[in-house]
Amino acid sequence: MTTSAFTPVFELTSGTNRNPPTSDFEAQTAQLRRVAHYNDGDRTWTGRVTAEHLAWGAQVITELFDAARAYGTSVTVQHIETARETAGERG
Repeated sequence: MTTSAFTPVFELTSGTNRNPPTSDFEAQTAQLRRVAHYNDGDRTWTGRVTAEHLAWGAQVITELFDAARAYGTSVTVQHIETARETAGERG
């Protein structure tokens, strides 16, 4: 029998200001590119955090909130559950 286990995932999203000066956008990019992905279409930075990687999660959260404070934006947090297949006992 196969059962589904769920790993809680939190997705953190931070926007960029409309038409930021190039130097601000470059500084924000330098700060966030290691911990988040940029979506040019909606001008947001998104990073994901799981309970399995707490140290990484702390780094993502810290960088996104620091950048949001420095560049006058905000961070939203959304809980996502992703299914992960695990092998169960046959019976």
